[in-house]
Amino acid sequence: MGKRFTVMICTRRRQEQLYACLRSLLPQLDGSGHVVVVVENDSAEYSRRVVDECSRARPDVTFIYALETEVGLSSVRNKCLTLALEQAPEWLVFIDDDETARPGWLEAVARGIDTFDADVLAGPVQYVLPKELPLFYQPPKPLRNAHGKVMKSAATHNAAMRKAFLGGQAEGLRFDPLFQFLGGEDVAFFRRVTAVGGRIIWLDDAVVEEIVVPSRICLSHNFACWQRGASSVMVEIIAEKGRLSALFRFMPRIVEATVFGFAMTLAGAVIMIFTRRKGVDIILRGLKKVVAIVGWFRGFFGLSPQPYRRDAA
Repeated sequence: MGKRFTVMICTRRRQEQLYACLRSLLPQLDGSGHVVVVVENDSAEYSRRVVDECSRARPDVTFIYALETEVGLSSVRNKCLTLALEQAPEWLVFIDDDETARPGWLEAVARGIDTFDADVLAGPVQYVLPKELPLFYQPPKPLRNAHGKVMKSAATHNAAMRKAFLGGQAEGLRFDPLFQFLGGEDVAFFRRVTAVGGRIIWLDDAVVEEIVVPSRICLSHNFACWQRGASSVMVEIIAEKGRLSALFRFMPRIVEATVFGFAMTLAGAVIMIFTRRKGVDIILRGLKKVVAIVGWFRGFFGLSPQPYRRDAA
């Protein structure tokens, strides 16, 4: 492979998932010079044993384990990024602690580095779900794009970034505390990368996997994600453009979502009489629009969902 990477993982009370993530990485870190940075977002070193075990298995790889006691997404990501920037490898790699890297993942990233003129490389997440799912549940769909497509943003669940970019035109760029307990801090971060001239390229062959846990396979989790995502977008627009600009920008969306959201929900209920699965799919698409309206208004009035604040308690 030839390339050397600093792999960054933020974690909180997910020892088993973190272990699976690290074990999936070890065979792909060929040779010496690689670094793995794990930052635990907690008051105690719950995952040190996991990291130490992997370190003993690969003494040629540098493992760095640290705590970030201020609970919150932006805090832990910024701590991880700061530590990663101090390491020698020229590329920083993001992966979530509840994911595993498919064999050949880092090789695909290395090929992308050689093939494309990019500051950031982003790839898909393949969600692993049980065969039997609740009727009223919309499973996450992996984002797929043409290989080599230029993107407007990315996410930290599967991305690689040129370290020099953060020391040049994006010097000082960090994860915004506005999203500390809301989420969406990673998408906002990478949108700012493109805003200062960074180039994000899609690698459709650099795939990671996430096993969706049972607690997330329900309609209430769908609602929470839809609302949080909409709220995060509103918060970002207000921060960049101001409240009045955000209002004018979102009014057409709110009208469209109101009309089509309720219409699709009612139409789906009728269609469900004849074709159950298709009717439910239409209902869920309608509900997603309606729930987004709630998220936009909550973001506009400073009442965004704060799920990670509950986790900090």
